[in-house]
Amino acid sequence: MEYTCKYCGKICKNKLSLSAHENFCKLNPNRRDLSGKNNPHYGKEPRNKISENAPFKCRNGDLLDKSRKEVKEYKETHFVCEICGKTETLCVDHCHKTKKFRGLLCQACNRALGWFENNKEDIERYLARGNA
Repeated sequence: MEYTCKYCGKICKNKLSLSAHENFCKLNPNRRDLSGKNNPHYGKEPRNKISENAPFKCRNGDLLDKSRKEVKEYKETHFVCEICGKTETLCVDHCHKTKKFRGLLCQACNRALGWFENNKEDIERYLARGNA
């Protein structure tokens, strides 16, 4: 069964996707008509299209030392977390001080590494107690 958006006429596969799509259309009235009849941006290239040679931008806004194209190529050849080997969703890891790209990590390893970097001195001090 198909469900049709009452705002733009898009056909959705189920009620859940229809509900989400209609909420989007309701909140974005300028983008309602996806067919192009009343949408001035229909068929045009986005104005803010970013070049593949532009630096890769992370979620936190950091611009890395690698281009978007280089990171994309790296992702095509690396399919597992570089610490634990899991194949789940991978995050782009980088040094927050130098903005250098380090590799791809799963979310758990990325969080753990960030926590370790923030608490490195305390952890090393604690571990040194066992060596004394």
